Amino acid sequence: MLDLAAETVPLLTKPEERAAALRVLERCRQWLAGQDVSGAELLEMLDGETDGITHREEETTDGTERAVWNCVIDAAAYTARLAYEAEHCRFLPEPLELADASVLPHFEACYGECKRRDHYE
Repeated sequence: MLDLAAETVPLLTKPEERAAALRVLERCRQWLAGQDVSGAELLEMLDGETDGITHREEETTDGTERAVWNCVIDAAAYTARLAYEAEHCRFLPEPLELADASVLPHFEACYGECKRRDHYE
């Protein structure tokens, strides 16, 4: 999901938005590679008060950009959940409770919307 989400990032129109999305995906990749990234850090990048990417998704009015953010959020939330589980946390933070394999159909739909848009441009 991380690689597919990264494919959609160029559809974001603002350079700072693209940079934010790529930063989150890179930290997720670093966690997968066994580097020093915690589930809490990934969750903060997703749902932080000041600069969480979920706020960017909520603020956009463009349907394609919303689909891009949803791809990035689904991939990062799933990775954050895996990180929390690897840390043997007894309870998952609320934003990650639903970030299991059931996000795949939503991710696939958003990815498909991005690819259709990318194909016609």
